[in-house]
Amino acid sequence: ISVGGYIYWITEKELQQVDITSSTYNTIYKFKNKVYSTLLNDNDRLYFSDIKGNFIEFNITSHECKILSIENDVSLWKPIMSSCGHIFIASHGVMYQIEI
Repeated sequence: ISVGGYIYWITEKELQQVDITSSTYNTIYKFKNKVYSTLLNDNDRLYFSDIKGNFIEFNITSHECKILSIENDVSLWKPIMSSCGHIFIASHGVMYQIEI
């Protein structure tokens, strides 16, 4: 994911940030569990899930990480897209919408 002059990607449990202009990179956060899904960006917040089934929001600016509550007890969330304050996620062939 490219945001504001940086590229972000996950390497198992670590969030990496690459400065495009200087070609340097840095580990900016270490998670408890391996990340399972791809990243989705919405307003400088990254959304993804981990191997334990948690759906996670990571604020790029503040480096705050929080687990989002999802009503259904379904694991393996994959963020698909964001629109008008909602994230659309898929799990086991079903699409869900959550308000952010």
